Amino acid sequence: MPPTPTATWDGESPVGDPLIASAPLHAEEPVARAEAQTRVESMVHSHYRLVWRLLRWLGVPRNELDDVTQDVFWLASQRMDQIRLGSEWPYLFGVALRKAASARRAASAYGSIVDLEHYDAAASLPLPDQQMEQGQARELLYEVLQGMSEDSRLVFALFELEELEITEIARLLEIPVGTVGSRLRRAREEFSREARRVRARVAFQGRER
Repeated sequence: MPPTPTATWDGESPVGDPLIASAPLHAEEPVARAEAQTRVESMVHSHYRLVWRLLRWLGVPRNELDDVTQDVFWLASQRMDQIRLGSEWPYLFGVALRKAASARRAASAYGSIVDLEHYDAAASLPLPDQQMEQGQARELLYEVLQGMSEDSRLVFALFELEELEITEIARLLEIPVGTVGSRLRRAREEFSREARRVRARVAFQGRER
């Protein structure tokens, strides 16, 4: 059984866990229903923040994050009888990847106006300097990640940001450990290149002010 990754990110967080009392459970017997409900609640409490962050790393627009995250758990809650005990995280991971890809396609079709407006609005709030800097740093990190290829972004986020082991990433992606290592090396190169680009843009905008 693959280990559950440890949540390490202490920056931006989801608004809160979704309400799951009304999640559809297909077990007919009261005891089985109660057991399934308990399992759904445990899955949400154990993995909600991790799935939320993963979706953010993968480019889901900020204004859609809570809805998309809840969609992931809603789908899982309807298939609890198909998910082996202890395999909840790999299942959620697969659903999150598909949901992120769908959200990115939709965002690409409509542009990224909403996300940019969110960033501009956040920058105008009267926050303490440190909190402001942390928020801006997160937005710049997201910008760097979005400039990377999908494979590189995913491996980089899992290893560097969520601190998963290479062997765990290989199990999740169902690829050899050596392939993960190769993608990680390429991802670091892409990250460095995109970070230089973003730093240059920020420096240029600073000179224009």
